[in-house]
Amino acid sequence: MADAKRPQMTRVVIPASGAGLAKGTHPIININSRSENPMTFFSARVCKSGGTDHDTDVILRLDGNIVLQENFKALIGLGLKQAADNYSATVYEGKINNKDIQTITISFPAPLSFSNDLVIEANIKEDGVQKMEGTVYWGTDDIIVHAGPGDPDPPLFP
Repeated sequence: MADAKRPQMTRVVIPASGAGLAKGTHPIININSRSENPMTFFSARVCKSGGTDHDTDVILRLDGNIVLQENFKALIGLGLKQAADNYSATVYEGKINNKDIQTITISFPAPLSFSNDLVIEANIKEDGVQKMEGTVYWGTDDIIVHAGPGDPDPPLFP
């Protein structure tokens, strides 16, 4: 990871008013590969600030196919918090600057291949979500690319 390139391929969604983000689907990350070689998804995280009841989905699509669709509320309800199993999705809850923050991390036991598109979206079904932020690690067998704001592990919601 020390030599990883860090293009800014993350879309951070910020509301236009104090009311929060509109309900509906918001693209967070959209990577279109122009490579002739298959690309690899390694892991991702999506952070959410605010919200009334955690009813927001995170959707990972590779080449147009839904690979994962998880809901903050469901993961919290199932107790999939800070799991150590290295599979699928887990959720972390905390506070930063007195703001409630939830983070879904996505990883699988083996990297996943894709040919054209890697898309991460948030489907917001609750009021009061103030910010969504995403980071993804992807690349080829010999290059890992970090697409996210700042350096490898930037502070979330400064």
